[in-house]
Amino acid sequence: MHAVLRVALADAERMDLVARNVAKAAKPPALGRAERRALTPGEAKTLLSVLSGDRPEIGASTPRQPGCLVSGPA
Repeated sequence: MHAVLRVALADAERMDLVARNVAKAAKPPALGRAERRALTPGEAKTLLSVLSGDRPEIGASTPRQPGCLVSGPA
């Protein structure tokens, strides 16, 4: 949100619609780091079966077998 406002206000400042870009002076909010986890092979297969037909080229690599590609039905 901060980046969008900063860019929009920079455009407005360049076109003399605003006196200054106050977003440049604002401290952007810190981004939280949510814990991420990989899908289990079963979850990946379920996801791919739900998506089958939409994008058959989609695939997922499992963390336990990084070289193995689990893909949906073609």
